[in-house]
Amino acid sequence: MKKLILIIAFSIVLVQCENYDKEPVSYHNQNYHFVTDSFIEMKNIYSVYVPVYSELYHQQGRKLNCTITLSIRNINIKDSIYLFNVDYNDSKGDIIINYIDSTLLLTPLESIEFTIEGNENRAGTNFIVKWGSKQDVINKPIIQAVMIGTFNQQGFSFKTDGIEINN
Repeated sequence: MKKLILIIAFSIVLVQCENYDKEPVSYHNQNYHFVTDSFIEMKNIYSVYVPVYSELYHQQGRKLNCTITLSIRNINIKDSIYLFNVDYNDSKGDIIINYIDSTLLLTPLESIEFTIEGNENRAGTNFIVKWGSKQDVINKPIIQAVMIGTFNQQGFSFKTDGIEINN
């Protein structure tokens, strides 16, 4: 019983410490919080390029469709990070989908996923993720994409890693 009371008290303190400016938004089964923090308030800002594959070619030009999941994981135990842009781009570099329209807070050890369904049918796509922090973070987030699909009765999956690029 003492542990339960301690956990509840600690949770209330944590919630009171963060300044949430908007209602939480739901992606999958979790709630995330948009905040009004801007680029100017950040000590560091980074851009990450993530190659993804919504379709693969095989045998005489036939295509296999893939479902894409972009995963962004804040692997810091004490520091929050902020997402400014999560853009899904076509092979020409044009933005297909801008997933967030305001700064998104990722608290310590929090993660978020964005999904592109398997019927997207666009070759050579990518994500550009722009993130930042108010302090020097010990660990940069892990940003990866996982592609899954089926061929006949066999399933396949593979992943790609994000690569930091110059802003």
